[in-house]
Amino acid sequence: MFNALQIESALAKDDIELHVLNETHIPQLEKLAQDERIWKFATHEHNRFKEEWIDKAITQMQQNKRLCLVIFYQGNIVGSTSYYHIDLDNKKLTIGHTWLHPNHWGSKINRVIKLMMLEYAFDKLGFIRVEFQVDSLNIPSQNALQKIGIKHEGILRNHMLLSNGRIRNTYVYSVIPEEWPMIKQNIERMLS
Repeated sequence: MFNALQIESALAKDDIELHVLNETHIPQLEKLAQDERIWKFATHEHNRFKEEWIDKAITQMQQNKRLCLVIFYQGNIVGSTSYYHIDLDNKKLTIGHTWLHPNHWGSKINRVIKLMMLEYAFDKLGFIRVEFQVDSLNIPSQNALQKIGIKHEGILRNHMLLSNGRIRNTYVYSVIPEEWPMIKQNIERMLS
């Protein structure tokens, strides 16, 4: 697989690891993705996971536009997340396309992966901006970002046309290096 950010080994913290997507992960991801609840705010229907998620992720990785990571918890695959809109020249990217199997909703996993991904972007790569894009109807994700202090910047109106015909407005959140120490502290406090 292509790896725009040159992650050579898994990112790891506690009992959570992020591995760069490869072919061996796909069968388990497909099995987990059968739960329709995961895709409530997705741009595609759950039954199009292979075409709209796996194939798209692999194509975007080949184009160095995305780095798809598989989430392992206690040695088992539980979901996926990505760095995307990767702009190496301007040292910015977006974190998203994140999903977890519902058995792990409300757990520490999402906070830990955000911490690991932000640490890698700011502390290892020296990026100057990390963005999050959230469906305007996805209140849980908006609340999760705001709870750790990530700033809401604005809204992209009529940003996407979803496969079910709904026109999606997207809320934009971001972190810059000056804010990162406070965000990191907030996440670590919530995890302790």
